[in-house]
Amino acid sequence: MKKKHGNPKAKPRRAAPAEGARRQFQPSALFVGSVEKGLRVLTAFDVARRPMRLGEIAQAAGLDMSAAQRFTATLESLGFLRKDEFKRYHVTFK
Repeated sequence: MKKKHGNPKAKPRRAAPAEGARRQFQPSALFVGSVEKGLRVLTAFDVARRPMRLGEIAQAAGLDMSAAQRFTATLESLGFLRKDEFKRYHVTFK
């Protein structure tokens, strides 16, 4: 019997980030991946410069829908994003 390669508990792959959504960085023990992902959500609006639905944000930031939902909800509660009546998100000015 052949052994399967890979980790059976590995997380599913996330969507590839849109061009320019993910920048190169120098790995560091101090690097906080969650902050990087949250900033990818915000910078997705820099590229689009228009309101976006959750799926568009997920695709532009290279996140799965669940992660995009968590990050947008957090950014909305902190006042960085606003959701309109059409479920589109807008960047706000703090």
